[in-house]
Amino acid sequence: MDFSVIHFNTRSLRKNFDEIASFLYSIQHDFSVIGISETWLRSTETSLYQYKNFRSEFVRRDNAGNRNNGGGVCLFIAPQLQYIVREDTLSNCALCETLWIEIDKCSFTNSEKNIIVGVVYRPPSGLVSDFVNILEQSLHLLNYEKKSVVLFGDFDILENHSFSCTMFLNCLTSYGYIYPIVSPTRVTQTSSTLLDHIWMRSCGLSKSEVMQVDISDHFPVSAMFNIGLLLRDKHMKSISFNSDNFVACMRNTDWGPVLEASSVDDAYEKFENIFSSAIANNTHIKVSGNKYVSPQSPWITAGILKCIKKKHYIRRKAKRNPSNFALQSRCLAYCKYLSKVLSFAKRRYFHSQLISGKNAKDKWKIVNKFLNRSSGHERTDRIIYDNATYKEPRDIAAAFSDYFGSITNSTADAPSIPALSQQCQSFYLRPTCPLEVSNGISSRRNTSPLFR
Repeated sequence: MDFSVIHFNTRSLRKNFDEIASFLYSIQHDFSVIGISETWLRSTETSLYQYKNFRSEFVRRDNAGNRNNGGGVCLFIAPQLQYIVREDTLSNCALCETLWIEIDKCSFTNSEKNIIVGVVYRPPSGLVSDFVNILEQSLHLLNYEKKSVVLFGDFDILENHSFSCTMFLNCLTSYGYIYPIVSPTRVTQTSSTLLDHIWMRSCGLSKSEVMQVDISDHFPVSAMFNIGLLLRDKHMKSISFNSDNFVACMRNTDWGPVLEASSVDDAYEKFENIFSSAIANNTHIKVSGNKYVSPQSPWITAGILKCIKKKHYIRRKAKRNPSNFALQSRCLAYCKYLSKVLSFAKRRYFHSQLISGKNAKDKWKIVNKFLNRSSGHERTDRIIYDNATYKEPRDIAAAFSDYFGSITNSTADAPSIPALSQQCQSFYLRPTCPLEVSNGISSRRNTSPLFR
């Protein structure tokens, strides 16, 4: 499997979250990085929109100082990619919103460089010249690192011969970036423009495409590269042992050859062969795949998926024939019908899941699952100790041992706590006497257990 990216301008991730998942599942390709622009999400909503088998990074509109309805970017990253967020290249302001990650070269089979992936959204209200100045600062910083870079997003710059467009193209091409996408990404009845770009540097491109899917008014853009992914833990082994059959096998075993052996070594060898053979015969090893797949909503059946593909086909046909009013009317009616079907299927799935809960605890587990509230923690793949980065498990363990060993030494060298003065008679009991026992019994009521 090769490294690949795709970008969607969703114009509300709330609205198109399920449709993106269905589209990615329908094309039968597992993208390594999924970029989203114009998420329109607040910081309190990001946990609700998580694709299974992907990790996510968000830049929210409220974090970027944006108080309007638009904006917001995010990246969904495949689980086998080891990455860090590049905080030094973030430029979130009213002019643009960006998010950059750096993927370690250990995630690939044939890459000698780390790959930096960035997603950008530029609102149309800002000046292109100001945006180019901000973008150039990030590109200038990355230029000294000599790493592969993939940059995509909605730049909202019309491809014409204006001064602003020329400035934008010169900025990226001067740093060695090329763009394979040349087809329009936003098509209306009166215009077709290229607004969504994919720029790259030092990456071997194998395929790029503008996917004519009407998830929003922007077409998705994708690119695939000649960079192989290192699929870690591709297969998992599950071992089951039938102890009852093993015990029965031991009882029915003929131990005569062991008892009649001429020497201890010969007896032990025969015993080991019989014992190992019994264990192997009662042990079952199952190998299962552990590869990530494209996200898919559980309420999307094969029939609904077929309807979604049909809708995309009708919409593409309608856009190619804008003057065919009968086709336009048919397209609108089918979209409304499919929207009702999807809403009903989703509502029925949630209802059936809640009904399946036997008690309040089970129902809350189901609710937390819907809200993507997970108690699990991601595995730590690297640590930084004494300004050095450790990635190998053996090196990480040695760094922890050295750290806690240094703490022990410093604690042992610490001054001892002075002993506090003790009270020699801080607590004591007076001995009882017959009179005290007699008074205690006399004070009891007649219903007391002492009188029974």
